[in-house]
Amino acid sequence: MIYYTSDNHFNHHNIIGYCFRPFDNVRHMNEAMIRNWNKIVKDDDIVYHLGDFAMGNPASIPFILQELKGNIVLIAGNHDRKRNDKYFPEVIRRPFVIEDEGRRIELVHNPKDSREIKGDVFCGHVHERWRTKETTKRVFYNVGVDVRFFKPVTAKQIFEAYNGNNILDS
Repeated sequence: MIYYTSDNHFNHHNIIGYCFRPFDNVRHMNEAMIRNWNKIVKDDDIVYHLGDFAMGNPASIPFILQELKGNIVLIAGNHDRKRNDKYFPEVIRRPFVIEDEGRRIELVHNPKDSREIKGDVFCGHVHERWRTKETTKRVFYNVGVDVRFFKPVTAKQIFEAYNGNNILDS
């Protein structure tokens, strides 16, 4: 199975207030997001993390990664420093296109970094500001935890939610 998520900001205390996250503190936030992740993702699944994985002390990244199930591919965001790339099995620092659910999907952190392609774009960076945004050529889908119930989601779930089936609202 393939999953998508973005903007966990593990260990980032200020994100709780900035994005009105429903957590008392960083420990509570980290534990909830790890628990949510591991309820869904299996060890052999792929998770495309579309940037801004963690903040704070980079030495904590391996400890977070060892708690998370799945094979994580990081599409680097503006807070993902190159010096931290060594902690991830795979890091991509450019827009990346894959096929999923029979559709061509461009993966980027910041929607402004999307290249000129027609079709679907999965992104993060915008936090709780919007879930989807349509243009004349493309539909942008925010896969960030702030609008996806703090858990990774599949392309099928994203497309079905967009088409009016609220399967993500649980």
